[in-house]
Amino acid sequence: MLSLSTVQILATLAIDHSLYSLLAQIRYHGRKIKPISSSNTIHFHVHGSGILAEMFQGMGNAMNPMTKSYAIDTVACLPNPIEPNYELYQKICSIIGIVWVLLLLEPYGLRIRQKILEYYYPKRAEERAIWLYNEIMNKRRLFVKMARRKARKKYLKDKAGTQGYNMRIIEIWKKILKFFSLIKYKCKLCGDTFTNYSMLTDCIQSKCNGRYCFDCFDQLKGTCPLCMDPVTYGDMSDYSEEWGSTDEEDFHVERYLKYKIK
Repeated sequence: MLSLSTVQILATLAIDHSLYSLLAQIRYHGRKIKPISSSNTIHFHVHGSGILAEMFQGMGNAMNPMTKSYAIDTVACLPNPIEPNYELYQKICSIIGIVWVLLLLEPYGLRIRQKILEYYYPKRAEERAIWLYNEIMNKRRLFVKMARRKARKKYLKDKAGTQGYNMRIIEIWKKILKFFSLIKYKCKLCGDTFTNYSMLTDCIQSKCNGRYCFDCFDQLKGTCPLCMDPVTYGDMSDYSEEWGSTDEEDFHVERYLKYKIK
């Protein structure tokens, strides 16, 4: 959000300065007085005397041009831009710079809190570190268990719905997408997608389509929840394996999915 706001503000300042420079250049190069002269003029000459002759002489003099040349000043028609307030520009850029410095130094400021706690209350800091370590480890174990169970149930559900003709259609489309390099490989546990097949590890069972990223496969300790029985990899708990008991598991998986173990 801060990056977008910075780009918008700097773009506004740049556009404002560019418009002023453009209008100033137009006024500078367009400030000319162009003389206009008439090469061919018509004059009326009436010869004679008398009232009628004087009347025609007056009419002819009125129709004769007063001068043979004149000038046109275009300055009044040119734009007159107002110079931007560059001092205000400097203040805006300074505020943006200060905000960025504070943003970059924020993590270090948060770390100082821990150092202050360790300095004044070392025993309390030790208790907090132990509690935080245990909390993280519990969340990791809970994530692996719930994600493993959710992956197994999703696999069994998809397997039941993709039999016979539907399965053959899916395989054909997979081959077409793979031929045009459009297929993306997905980890069965965390759901991350990869374009390179070498970044994933297949299940050791040849007939199993389990495919995991290196981090998830390491957390599974080489087991596969898709083709192995839960008892095999020690998934013994009070959570039911029934199809209707997935609400709580989905909640934990979605909550801790962003804390994927690396």
